[in-house]
Amino acid sequence: MSNFLKLPVFKEGKNEIFFKNKNLELQIKVKPFAKNNSKITYLKNSMIVEKINSEKVWGTDGYLPKNQYDFIKLKCNNKHYVLPNKAFENLYEPNLEFTKVYVDEKSDSVFIEATNGDGAGGYTFIMVIQSEVYKERLVLHPF
Repeated sequence: MSNFLKLPVFKEGKNEIFFKNKNLELQIKVKPFAKNNSKITYLKNSMIVEKINSEKVWGTDGYLPKNQYDFIKLKCNNKHYVLPNKAFENLYEPNLEFTKVYVDEKSDSVFIEATNGDGAGGYTFIMVIQSEVYKERLVLHPF
């Protein structure tokens, strides 16, 4: 990512972060885990969380998450875009202070990189937004 323009942090709070330059704004907000709105599957004969809403759980080491992404919004050329929930639906325990945003003007792409998790459940993801459209994400254990 070193060849790309790093979008600076404009404002940061406990549950949200804003990145901004003259052409682009990106806002990420975190909320408490919505346990009551989630279908939780446990490993057989245990209290270890296997899946949430039929998806692999990123960010915990078998426990229920405390926090999850609420939304990711992009403003580009005075147009507003909200990333679909599928972009971050099973990514838990966000660490906004370890989030970076990069821009590649040649390909009209924005890359969101974050290292999240509760320690042993740590993970890193990269999301790709191209021409203001969410394209894909890559999630991996960096340790």
